[in-house]
Amino acid sequence: MDQEAVSLNEKDILSTLDADKEGLVWEDSLWKPSNSYKGVVASQLDAHPSTDFIATTLGQTLRAFHDIAHTNLAVLLDTITWEDTFEQISSRLNHPAFSPTRLVEPYSRYQAEELLTNFTHAKPQTIDDDLVVSFGYQLADLAYVEGDRVAALKDIDQCVIADRYYDLAINHINLHALIGPEALYSFYDGYGTTPNIVKLDHYIMAATLLSKGTPC
Repeated sequence: MDQEAVSLNEKDILSTLDADKEGLVWEDSLWKPSNSYKGVVASQLDAHPSTDFIATTLGQTLRAFHDIAHTNLAVLLDTITWEDTFEQISSRLNHPAFSPTRLVEPYSRYQAEELLTNFTHAKPQTIDDDLVVSFGYQLADLAYVEGDRVAALKDIDQCVIADRYYDLAINHINLHALIGPEALYSFYDGYGTTPNIVKLDHYIMAATLLSKGTPC
């Protein structure tokens, strides 16, 4: 089954915010603001043609979202910088209830102070140079698929402006767990680029330390 390309623009997001709706539904060859969704959520794997189809479709959809020009959206949406992420991670690691044993390997081997030091020292030089409209959550739980295309996207009203690698890291982690490492080839093929491994690893660490789906 050939996938139909996903197309999104700034007006689609603005229309959702203006209408006080949560998401978008594809109807009559247009994206329309909506609080109800059609199709089947992508994470329900047994309802779709193949896991390769889902991974590729999610990569295509994320790239379409990241390619949205956001001149006007930048005024309306929160911007999450590396410093914001660092402050959240620092607050979490310094919380009395934090325990590294709750983290996956290899992060569970280190104490909170070591984790924060490692995260700081690993900061790439190209942080915050490529901010995009970001879901800040795993797309497999936000995208609804019908036939050969994405038919609905929810939680558009929760999107932010952030480094594209935060979304890439969250979806990398999620698809690895949901499908397996083989899904990542299809995901990045759909996204249309080979990621910068240093930057991806850094944001995978950030997402893991925050242990939640959103940077905000």
